[in-house]
Amino acid sequence: MSSSSTREPQGARRPGAPGRWCAHYSNAPEAALALAAQRWFHNRKDLIGGHSPFTRTSFFQFVGPHDTGKPRENVTMLAGLGVNTRLVGADEIKSLAPQLWVGAAEFAAYEPDSGYTDPAATVAGLVAAARRGGATLRERATVTALRVLGGA
Repeated sequence: MSSSSTREPQGARRPGAPGRWCAHYSNAPEAALALAAQRWFHNRKDLIGGHSPFTRTSFFQFVGPHDTGKPRENVTMLAGLGVNTRLVGADEIKSLAPQLWVGAAEFAAYEPDSGYTDPAATVAGLVAAARRGGATLRERATVTALRVLGGA
């Protein structure tokens, strides 16, 4: 049985909460999509302007001392895609997040660039950027087609 668990530094939103971002997926397509999203969130101000509501909190995926194979494979796959992740032992975990209690034999996959965003602020920023580009927002309208002019 796996003793895998997820922990984030104090003040972070719980995993799976709206707006939570990390790239710690076990399959490459989802991880690549998450990495593309991360680049967008980290550079949002330069890409569309406005306030960037992304808050970096970091991310730990803890595993027990006997569950070493799959986490190592996963971190290798993620790092190969460009995700900033690595395995860390108990001493480094204590250094990175001293508020966490960690057993001596524990280790974790660590992602320092993970965090969360305010979903409402993110959508508001996208709408504002679209309006600056000439778009019109029509709420509760049925979309039957998209037409792109002057772009790809």
